Amino acid sequence: MRKFDRILLIIGIFMIVNMGVYAWGFGREEAIVNFGDITSIIISGFAFTSFGYLLYFLAFPKTQRLIWELLCTGLLFYFLGELIWGITPYPSLADIFWLIGYLPFFIALLLYRKEIGAKLERYEFLILSVTTLFFAGISFYFLIIPIASNETMPFLEKFLNIAYPVGDLFLLIPSAMIVILFGKGVWGKPWLFICLGFLSFSIADSVYSYLNINGLYKSGNFIDLVWVLGYAFMALAVYYRLYAIDE
Repeated sequence: MRKFDRILLIIGIFMIVNMGVYAWGFGREEAIVNFGDITSIIISGFAFTSFGYLLYFLAFPKTQRLIWELLCTGLLFYFLGELIWGITPYPSLADIFWLIGYLPFFIALLLYRKEIGAKLERYEFLILSVTTLFFAGISFYFLIIPIASNETMPFLEKFLNIAYPVGDLFLLIPSAMIVILFGKGVWGKPWLFICLGFLSFSIADSVYSYLNINGLYKSGNFIDLVWVLGYAFMALAVYYRLYAIDE
């Protein structure tokens, strides 16, 4: 079995075990919360150290190395957020780390888009525009407008509930552009996994915000698995780059 296949199998088993535990713990909030917190720390730490491992063992041209370093830095802030999450109630210090993480992620995507250099065909631009309008429309209708018009929500909580979906849009647009331009070839596959990671984070953030503003979110919700899936995609991007391409 190839190294990448083994890693894919391990991550797949990890996700299946997570889904099984969440299914078993449905309705048992106290039993599932600690498990969810621990697995989030493990998988986010694994994703972060995977990027560090890649940077240590592979030589990159200057700009490409900076891009991977920025992605690694963003994952470091996300990992720190997962470490702190649960210690203090939402909003918490964890939100500061998660929000800071958007900046290196966004810069990395912009640099890589510039590095590709190719221009979108007309039909590709249409696909990107429709996708952007779709996600933006959902965010504004179900999240941003209801949150902004909520007069009882504390200002900090209102700010965070709006900041996450807006920040996710800023990551999804260049991510979608990269996938359209570069996601089909062998060298584009790692970026496909990275963009799937950002998409998973975006879905999880948006659903969490919707459940939270409607008083429906509880720790141990199945949506927590989507964040875990996002980190798994990020780790797969590294190991695809390290092993699958070379083999």
